Amino acid sequence: MNKEGFLLLGLSLIAVLICVFFVRADNVTTQVNISNSPPYLSTQIPNQSWAVNQNLTNAFDLDNYFLDNNGDSLIYYYTLPENISVLVDSNNLVSFYPDESYLGVNTILFYAGDGGYNATSNLVYLNVGVDDEAPKWSTPLTSLTTIYQNSHINFSILWTDNVRLKNYSFYINQGGGFSSSGSVDFSGIENTSIYSAQISASGGSVVYWYFCAADTTLNENCTDIQNISVTSSVTSSTSSSTSSTSSSSGTGGEEGEGGGTDGLSGAIEAFFGRESTKKTYNFSVEPNYFKISLKQGASLTRTLKVSNIGNQNISINLLIQNVQEFITLSDEFFSIDFGKTKVVTLDFGAKLNTPVGQYNGVLLVNSSSGSIEIPIVIDINARVFDFEVKVLVFEEYKSVKPGEMVLATISIINLKDSLSSEVNLYYAIKDLYGNIYDSSEDNFLLDSPVVFQKNLTLPKEASVGDYIFYARASYFNFSAIDSDLFESGSRFNFKAFFQYSFFIILIIVLSAIVVFLFLRYRRERDKERLLNLYLMLNEMKKLIKEGKVDSAVNLYIRIKSIYGEPVSKTALENKEKLKEEITKLSLRLKKEVDSADEDIKQEIKESKKEVPVSSQEINKKKEDKGREENKDDKK
Repeated sequence: MNKEGFLLLGLSLIAVLICVFFVRADNVTTQVNISNSPPYLSTQIPNQSWAVNQNLTNAFDLDNYFLDNNGDSLIYYYTLPENISVLVDSNNLVSFYPDESYLGVNTILFYAGDGGYNATSNLVYLNVGVDDEAPKWSTPLTSLTTIYQNSHINFSILWTDNVRLKNYSFYINQGGGFSSSGSVDFSGIENTSIYSAQISASGGSVVYWYFCAADTTLNENCTDIQNISVTSSVTSSTSSSTSSTSSSSGTGGEEGEGGGTDGLSGAIEAFFGRESTKKTYNFSVEPNYFKISLKQGASLTRTLKVSNIGNQNISINLLIQNVQEFITLSDEFFSIDFGKTKVVTLDFGAKLNTPVGQYNGVLLVNSSSGSIEIPIVIDINARVFDFEVKVLVFEEYKSVKPGEMVLATISIINLKDSLSSEVNLYYAIKDLYGNIYDSSEDNFLLDSPVVFQKNLTLPKEASVGDYIFYARASYFNFSAIDSDLFESGSRFNFKAFFQYSFFIILIIVLSAIVVFLFLRYRRERDKERLLNLYLMLNEMKKLIKEGKVDSAVNLYIRIKSIYGEPVSKTALENKEKLKEEITKLSLRLKKEVDSADEDIKQEIKESKKEVPVSSQEINKKKEDKGREENKDDKK
């Protein structure tokens, strides 16, 4: 094998090794047979309490307390308490019906079976008319610290009760006296009352609010009257409370800081401030943001890759801000050797009583060279839906320039046939930190699935980066949200492109080089073959004319071996037959030369000039040359 062949073989092996090295095993499926495991009580069933001569209907759902890892359907049964009838309906909701005028305390046990195993609940106390302790409140919060006219804001209070919570009401005064939201059901011995309202009060005014809550024995308690200040400029003071200061920073549910013109200016200023502080670090992170969607009580896992791109070992500290209640990190402090990567697991989870809303925070990745902020956006939806919201930004609007419109489809699907109510639809453009850049809202009657095409405008001052088209549909105290990402500015992320595409491009380039060298090698080989055949055929003709038949036969045998054909015995023994074979080979070679590339033809033409056909022609050329010289001498 010549050097071109060795080069071709080597490059082919390199390309194959690279392809094999970077083949991932992500799609390998492993089948595991999991044996049946028994159901279990995931959390204790709370004690129940209610007033005399009243029934306690739909007190709790047994499916919220018993779980089965195999997904088996569970069958429930229970002990029979005295003086109280118990009913578990087809949806596994439990109701209690005490005898008339019954007053006292009783107990009950619940059991869950999957057909093979059973699980037993804790002992549940049933208190009828014996609870005189009202619910207790704490932690008054608002979802915004800077509030403007027309801002949407969540108000919330944490409640606890010794037996069971029943309902709550919200009261707000925006300048015309207190108005009530009406009674809203909630349950458990600990829960959060939450109400979302739009601020209609003008800048510079004060809005007052409070909650009241009752337990199942109708003991009621109300919070102190809280207040918030409506800001008329970005530098105005933040909201406060008469009993405690509002401490939420855009982490308690709906819209992040900003709203209206001043809020937009503050959001843009904050965004540009973050951009201007970017610098080169001795580490890199992947991904550069987290956008998570969860139902109440659900969880999921994501990973963060931190790579040491410096020339020495580094120490890393991870810190979550504003959404730490939703995230558990597998590692918070660790070291990374240079050239290595650390994978950290983030477990996202929402409690059953987490208010519906969008929560914004950051994950700070700290090293000696500085900190990288990774924005976190968490959408929390209700565990049980009355309706569902879906947002989809049109593909042609996935990348827009500042000042351009963004168009999205907002679908609201009614999941309950009985629902026919006026629904408020709020939609906005936000950045990953929760700042609002444009927003609007509509009211409509939801009695069937509806689809809207809504557009908002990204301000001209907005920076290059990722943004969210957010939508929230709500009626009474039920809300459903969704959001979709789009990008501002036509930017080419060379680092990401290089990182993800380098090895693919390398394989393509090497493959192209291999193909090019192979084609060139084959072309050179064909050219060399045709030229050799041409010279050998001419030499064979010359040898026959000179009577050197044996030498001509040897050349004939070599030519036939090049073609890979058997040698004619007749041609070897008969000179005239050999001449016929030469004629056939000449015609065959002429056809090959005619179909060859132009440069091959040119080389053969050049060889004709350089290589004479026979020795007689050589002598004739010498005689002609001598005559020419004699003529010149006579002259």
